[in-house]
Amino acid sequence: MRKKDVYLGRDVRTLENACVECGNILNGAFGFNFERGRKGPAPSPGDVSVCAYCAAVMIWEGDDMRLRAPTVEEAERFAHDECVQLARRLIKEKPKRKAAPG
Repeated sequence: MRKKDVYLGRDVRTLENACVECGNILNGAFGFNFERGRKGPAPSPGDVSVCAYCAAVMIWEGDDMRLRAPTVEEAERFAHDECVQLARRLIKEKPKRKAAPG
């Protein structure tokens, strides 16, 4: 089976949100998918997000675009979503940066 290409969308700034698992502050988002040229707009309520620090899955909600933990049903659905699992795998495999001395 041929490995699929992954395409990144544009980076957008968001209101600051704390990750529901690790607590790190997130202030941006970008999308990726398997379709060339599909850039996509900023996140919308109901879209999934993956923490860039710990790979936790979260959901955008409300007019103020806050992140929340997924419901049991959402978590089950995203556990089988190819894009979500690829994002989580890439984040977990990225090299960890060492803290600056001082």
